[in-house]
Parts: sequence; C-alpha cells; structure tokens
Amino acid sequence: LQRRGCPMRIEREYHFYAAHRNQSLDGKCRNLHGHRYGVVVVIEPERTRAGITMLFADIDRVVGPIIAAHDHALLIDKNDPLRKALGLQTKMVVFDQETSVENLAKSLYEQCAEAGLPMSEVRVRETDSSVVIYDFEDYFQDRGQRQ
Repeated sequence: LQRRGCPMRIEREYHFYAAHRNQSLDGKCRNLHGHRYGVVVVIEPERTRAGITMLFADIDRVVGPIIAAHDHALLIDKNDPLRKALGLQTKMVVFDQETSVENLAKSLYEQCAEAGLPMSEVRVRETDSSVVIYDFEDYFQDRGQRQ
C-alpha cells in the first residue's frame, strides 16, 4: 500500500438510516435503537494534465450501493442472539464484531477502498455531536495487523 501524494481531495456526503445495538455495553446503547448516519467519503484522486480528477457520478457508482445496503437495515454482530431471533425477514448488515460507529467507519472505508476508490478517509456521524474518522493510516495499520 502506498499513499497517493496528490494534494487535492474530493469529499462526497451521504446519509442512511439504520438500527443497531452494542450488546457488550451497559446502558442505553445496549438496547436496539436507530440513527441517521452521515457519511463523508474523502478521496485523493490522480489528476490528469487537464486538471480533471474524478466525476462525482463515478464516486456515487461505487459508494451508492454500499450506502443502499446499509439504509433501513439492522446493523448486527454475527454473534448477537437477536440475529437468529429475527431470522431472514429483516434486512441486516452483519458485522464480525460490535456495530459501533468505529467499526462502521472501518467497514465503510474498507468497502470503498476494496472497490477501487483512492481513499483518504471516511467520516461517520452517528449523532449531531459525534463523528468518527477512519483514514488511510488506520487502514494501513489494520491491514498490517491482519497479515
């Protein structure tokens, strides 16, 4: 992995609604609840001689289906007993771990990067005052830990 040296970045904003819970926590976040998530995808595209980088529509073709898969879904840990109780009739996005906003940011970044976007960072807003930023350095570090 090598970070692109291009100083120009492009941001594209999305949002979706989803429910989740974090069963390992005490308090209100242990209960099933929902959010209107705000997602900002930041890319570092290559520039052509004409100064063109990437069309917003090109970004949407990659990110749109990822966001659509999460919209009005239940984000759920694969080990959550609620997953089995709800069965297949509920739209779910299954995580390998808790469905924290940190893990959501990581997952969204990985999906965009693996789909070919030259990612810089993803910012996920869970509430009006709470944002998690997952960037290239996080991705690079996490990939190194998996190898």
